[in-house]
Amino acid sequence: MGNYQLTSAAMSGNVGQITKKNITAELMGTNSVSKEYDGNTNVTAALTRGTNYQLSGMVADDNLSLTGTGVYTENKNAADGKAVSFSNLILTGTDMGNYQLTSAAMSGNVGQITKKALTLGLADGISISKVYDGSTDVSVLLTSGSFTLSGAVDSENVRLNEAAISGAYDDKNAGTAKAVTFTGLTLDGDAAVNYVLPVSLNAGTITAKPITASLRERYSFNKTYDGTNKASLGSGYTLDGVVTGDTVTLSADGQYDSKETGTAKVVTFSNFSIQDTNYTLQTPGAEGTLTGTGSITAPTPAPTPTPIPTPEPTPTPEPT
Repeated sequence: MGNYQLTSAAMSGNVGQITKKNITAELMGTNSVSKEYDGNTNVTAALTRGTNYQLSGMVADDNLSLTGTGVYTENKNAADGKAVSFSNLILTGTDMGNYQLTSAAMSGNVGQITKKALTLGLADGISISKVYDGSTDVSVLLTSGSFTLSGAVDSENVRLNEAAISGAYDDKNAGTAKAVTFTGLTLDGDAAVNYVLPVSLNAGTITAKPITASLRERYSFNKTYDGTNKASLGSGYTLDGVVTGDTVTLSADGQYDSKETGTAKVVTFSNFSIQDTNYTLQTPGAEGTLTGTGSITAPTPAPTPTPIPTPEPTPTPEPT
């Protein structure tokens, strides 16, 4: 080498080659390729790297994705862990030119088809309502033909079995559009395994129960004189129609015929009201008033204090 020298310490030419890196597409996850039952075996879920597939052998941080056509290979029915197969796999992404797939297909038991929810409704002419009775029981007799069913795929063979139906409101209180849960409703038919039946409808109504107020017989509305003719209703009333176990309080404005003391005084009550929304108060009396009797007694006079006697002075003894 001592007899030579390079004319340049560099050289270049189009003689290099970088071969594409082989990578393998593999399905991953549990029930990661999922859809709601739609009556066919086509996969509708998108392929998402890191969620339902991985590319073994790719360089970290390279931009690669995968597209393909997938099917549930066993059948169209709802189930977990179903066999899924993808074909016609194609690489996408800015780095796809640096890779080639070892296979254009992949498969695995990562599929899921969930049951399709049907829509339950009430048949024409059927309503679920009652007057408040303190319970959650549905009082309407529900028989075959009380409900409608919709949402099945392509009119598949799925129907409602309406044997021994009963229902319950979400709570006992008066209201509209209340949730009602039914028991005794099931699905029949060849395709029933692919559907789920909602057993609750926001279709219930509980109306407030009418009740009637009256004054208690032989009750005397008494008070001590206070310079006014105001009367208190207290416990001198009854409410007819209240459900056993419920407590409803009645309020009213009351007036004696005068503010003066006396017995057998006329007491008139008006402007009756209750605070319980499960009941509606019927207007008492002919004109919204009820009349009773009572007494205003004079206040007990304060006792007169007994005077304390002044002690007599002790006489001074005379000197001897």
